[in-house]
Amino acid sequence: PPVWNRGCAHAVARSFLDLVPDEQSEKFTMKTTDLCMKLLKPRTLEARCSVWESLAAGFPALAKNQRAFERSGSMSGTNLLMHHYIGKPDTFVSHCWASHFWELLEIIQRYDENTNRNNFFFLDVFSMNQHDFADISGEQMQEMTDCTSPQSITSSQTLVGLKDIYQTMLKALTRSIETPGRVLLALTPHEQPLLLTRSWCLYEIYIAWKVGAEVSCGFVPEAEQSVKNSLVEGDTLIKTMLKAVDAENSRATMENDRKMILSLIQQAGVNRFNTFVREKLSASLRMVALTTLASNTKNLESNKPEAARSESEDLDCRRARSTSGATRSDFILKDRLEHLFDAEEDEFSI
Repeated sequence: PPVWNRGCAHAVARSFLDLVPDEQSEKFTMKTTDLCMKLLKPRTLEARCSVWESLAAGFPALAKNQRAFERSGSMSGTNLLMHHYIGKPDTFVSHCWASHFWELLEIIQRYDENTNRNNFFFLDVFSMNQHDFADISGEQMQEMTDCTSPQSITSSQTLVGLKDIYQTMLKALTRSIETPGRVLLALTPHEQPLLLTRSWCLYEIYIAWKVGAEVSCGFVPEAEQSVKNSLVEGDTLIKTMLKAVDAENSRATMENDRKMILSLIQQAGVNRFNTFVREKLSASLRMVALTTLASNTKNLESNKPEAARSESEDLDCRRARSTSGATRSDFILKDRLEHLFDAEEDEFSI
């Protein structure tokens, strides 16, 4: 199937971390980049395919590790029926490769719990062929590195093939977000998420709203309640997070990627892009706070005596017209009222 139809269960992702012996401290310090370079690429090098494709074909590229998978608590079963572990994705996960891989696992597991289902996640490190860029010539890579402006990239004759690869990647990325229609942002560490400093991740947030995908914020369980409390108390955490959104100073694992994405953003305007992403991210974070408030109110109401609940409901009905609507509106739409784009600006394209 095309790359945007490649989703995997949480158990698949966790099974790869299970391949690292418990006695090795690296298990909980390993970043997603390390996982890709040390575990995934070596095991799929001969077939030059994605991890997902190898799993779908019955482990040919991962044959040496099949017994390790079978022993893993994450993927157990006599015949390892792959349809239980891979399928069309329900959710696209935007994450920073410089973050610890175990934190990503915690976030997607928590998402399963919150949605009360076993989701299939689009995780680029598993779904996409990580060997594609190995075919780019050294000359192309060096010229891309030497480019000092978007114009020098787009005017280069020897970079035609590289530009085609990037175009293919961007189209696949858009379809990979559009197909599930849901995007989970892996925000870690929660005070200053690395995701918001990465070029690819910022671009993914932009694409999500461009195609109308639902965006939700994910945190490791240990930080989740702290984040909710901070969001309910005020805007301090939101403002801190949004300060990190700066496309011009964002980073990428490959400098070539950063230059390519920045060249696209500069065509539309860096300031407009930053404002757009901040506004949309702010709306998602405020929704987390609103959901928390609603949940807390429901819990308080359920703990009241019956008579007190009836009196409270009657009072709420009398106050609804004068207060509830205004408070809710101000809470959710504060940033939109202050920084509202007109229709033309909200649909700017890159």
